[in-house]
Amino acid sequence: MGMQAPAGGGAADTRPTMQHSAQVVAMRADDGFVGAKHPMPISFEAMIDLFRKEKEGVLAVALTDHVRIVDYAPGKLTINPTERAPLDLVMRVKACLKAWTDQDWLISVTKEGGDETIRTKEIARDQKMRDDAMEEPIVKALLSSFEGAKLLAVREYANDDVDDMMGLEGAEVGVIEADDDASEFDF
Repeated sequence: MGMQAPAGGGAADTRPTMQHSAQVVAMRADDGFVGAKHPMPISFEAMIDLFRKEKEGVLAVALTDHVRIVDYAPGKLTINPTERAPLDLVMRVKACLKAWTDQDWLISVTKEGGDETIRTKEIARDQKMRDDAMEEPIVKALLSSFEGAKLLAVREYANDDVDDMMGLEGAEVGVIEADDDASEFDF
């Protein structure tokens, strides 16, 4: 069918014909995902999430707390590590990324520049949320009403999250009119 034996009785032609050729679908090698466990992370934050997903918590924390990102592109990273960053950080990060993305990563270290660490940004954001909450009239009233009361935490919720917590998802909010004829025990 697909392989034809020559008429002279010689060896069979083992080349596949169009009828028996396998269909192979693969991404180009420069797309960085052929045979890789994970695609290339598109951002530094996505790269850190990959370390968390792969249960490399120590490296995820080191990248979050002790690395100032100077430049990021998939496969290329320039960092300015703090003095508390592990000495073998670059080697360990490169090895993990190579194993997960099947791509060699170029990681450069510099002593200048870079953004704040992600952890520093999180602390500043949390402090601003706390300061903003302390300016809210209801918070001021509650703290002054209860001796020794403290604001322990401020959480960020989307409106949908608040509705979910209160069981209001999909509910219509309205006023319930009291029925004059109904007693307090009517259901």
